[in-house]
This record gives sequence, structure tokens and C-alpha cells, in this order.
Amino acid sequence: MNSFPHRRLFAQLVIVAALAIGTGAPGLHAETRTLTDKQGRSLKADVISVEDDKVTIRREDGQTFTLSLETLNEDNQKSLKEWAEKQAKLIPAGSVEVQVSRGKFDTKKKDDGSGIIMSEEQWGYTATLFNRASKPLNGARVEYILFVKPDAEPGKDTTSAPLKQKSGTKTIDALPPHDSINFRTDSITIYKQQLKPGWIWGKTGNNAPIKDSLYGIWIRVYFGDQMVDEVISPENLPKTEKWTVK
Repeated sequence: MNSFPHRRLFAQLVIVAALAIGTGAPGLHAETRTLTDKQGRSLKADVISVEDDKVTIRREDGQTFTLSLETLNEDNQKSLKEWAEKQAKLIPAGSVEVQVSRGKFDTKKKDDGSGIIMSEEQWGYTATLFNRASKPLNGARVEYILFVKPDAEPGKDTTSAPLKQKSGTKTIDALPPHDSINFRTDSITIYKQQLKPGWIWGKTGNNAPIKDSLYGIWIRVYFGDQMVDEVISPENLPKTEKWTVK
């Protein structure tokens, strides 16, 4: 039978101590592996953590143990150390949170005497990045896409018109523990046409302004290849749009 005796895990090699914990160290993700000792005996268990040449595992019966890496074969020792190095670089879940609020950054108006006042408004978002962890987090990369819904003259249908987009990236070199950092996204242009009093749009009898609108934002926070937070507003954006940050 290719398994370890119950409560005798590597009994001839190490003294195993049960640990009263249910999860691993913060930020580590348990991974199911088949571990083999130097005598060729195998056990399938969840690897919770690797620290100071010791590995903490949880058996299928829920019992959690710690043992020396030296009791495992060389392949296991190497792969577990590589796994631990990779896990150490991960940001614990819930450590980072991003919140956004929209705003108008600038407005330029132009009256060419034609009865239409043209406006170019620069809209964007102020993003707040929170560090909920007790240690500084360095090298955050924030990627985002802004979406604008176009408008048209009264009587014209724009329901099927694609949303205009603008993407951007912001790097946060250092995020202090239990602190936050604010930054503005790039702006996207929103066009507005407003008629002077007494003017109407063609034969519609309508003089309502034509104005694009800031429709939403899709924003992600990364550390390396690890995405730690995401905000999509409105929530239905992924139904019609794709994540295409350039």
C-alpha cells in the first residue's frame, strides 16, 4: 500500500507535531501534492506553508502536521522550495482595495457664430488605492479603461453605437502600510453641442443639448502578474466590452 500509516507520518525519519491551525500563513495558497520521503513512501496532502526548512501539510482527514524538508526526496525538496519562493511574492487576499469617483477635469468652449456653442470637457476618475496590510507594498501597477457613450442629434439612433474608450496605466512605487494614495486617471474627451436661444435641431423642434457621457470604468490593480483587485462600473460592462489595455 503506497501510503503512510495513520499518525505515523515519516515515523522512522522525523518526529511529527500536530499544529492547531486550519489555514496557512497569510498570502499562501494551499496546494494539493503527492509527497514522497527518502524511503519511497508517499502521501497526498495539502501543502500549507514552507518555512525555515520545514513544511506544514494537511492530510485528507483534516489533521495538520509539520515536518522537516530533509525527510523528503530531492525532487520534493526542490519543488517545495520553488513553490514557497513563488508564494512569498504573492500579495495576501484583501490587502489592496481600489475605489474610484468620477469628475470633470477641464472644459473648453468655442462659439463660432453658427448658433452652436461647442464644448470639450475632459472627464476622468480619481482613484484611491488602499493598503490594508501591515507592511509596505511596492510596485503596484494600475491599469484602466475609460468608456464614453456617444450622443447624436435628436432623431438619430445611437443605441448600437460602440462606446468610445481610452486606456491607461499608473505605477505606484510605494504604498505605505495602513495608508492610501490618490491619483487621477488620464482624461477622456466628452463633446457637447448646445444651441443658442431660439435655435432648434433641424425640423425636430428640439433644442436639447447634444452631449456624450462618461459611461464607466474598468480598473485592475496588479503586483507583477498577480491581480489583487478589480472594479467594474457599471457591473454589466464585460457583457459588451473586452479588457483591452494597450
